[in-house]
Amino acid sequence: MKRSFTSRGTRYLYCLFLLYALVATGLSGFVVGQTTTQVTVPANPLWTDTGIALSAGQAVTISASGSWSWGGPNIGPDGDPNLFSGGGDEFEFFDIVNHGRLLGFVGPDPYQGQWGNGGFFPQTSGYISVGSGQSFATPYAGELWLGLNDDAVTEAIGDNGGEVVANITIGGSDVTAPAIAISVPTTVYTLNQNVAAKYSCTDPDDAVVSCAGPVANGVPVDTIDKLDQALSRPVDGLHTFVLAPNPFVREIVLEASGLEAATSQILEEYGIPAAKRLPASPPPDGGPTCPGDY
Repeated sequence: MKRSFTSRGTRYLYCLFLLYALVATGLSGFVVGQTTTQVTVPANPLWTDTGIALSAGQAVTISASGSWSWGGPNIGPDGDPNLFSGGGDEFEFFDIVNHGRLLGFVGPDPYQGQWGNGGFFPQTSGYISVGSGQSFATPYAGELWLGLNDDAVTEAIGDNGGEVVANITIGGSDVTAPAIAISVPTTVYTLNQNVAAKYSCTDPDDAVVSCAGPVANGVPVDTIDKLDQALSRPVDGLHTFVLAPNPFVREIVLEASGLEAATSQILEEYGIPAAKRLPASPPPDGGPTCPGDY
């Protein structure tokens, strides 16, 4: 004899699917791999926008070659070894042979609105000594500029000439996948409880560019609407249904490939004519929560 499918059974399956949808929706962390861009940096104008937008903490490696002049002899990107500068016309003073060195700057304006201001330049921080080669972690987000350490105060760029070519590699040697931590949802919740998603992504080798899931951080988890999406993304070929606490069964694991067969078996076992979407609200049976409501 066929057994009827009662409202209590319907409510139980609703609870089962509610919990499944909470734990099965997928999250992804995205980390940018290494990319290399070649940029030509002339001595005039002093600064060149590389067109590269950096995120805070990104690994950057720059190598440079070529020759340019600040008004004296042609020199390489490491600076003039014959001009022992005490710091006066540089954007930042690093050492006594830093005049004419290739510098880096992260932000909207490497002049900082102070070009020609001897009371402002040279700075003691904020610029990156690149020379012929340098690796660093981006201190903060912003546009990457490269330029010649010269004429910060005098603005006498008319005698500058030549150029260097810089190869800019963004991203470190990332060998570790991003780690995804889900703070919410992590347990059993009251039926119709407002549950806001909370999760984070970290990576020890590089900056995480995005951390995204089917539900944005801080947004309530819409479990029923997301159920179809969850069922379309099995984990390792399996669907795991986490049950409300009971002394007998903690979870049911189904092979994704056998889900249709399992559905047909349930329909036949309980005499259900056809499968259809779950209702937006479970059928009432007098109990406010799922646990123990079988």
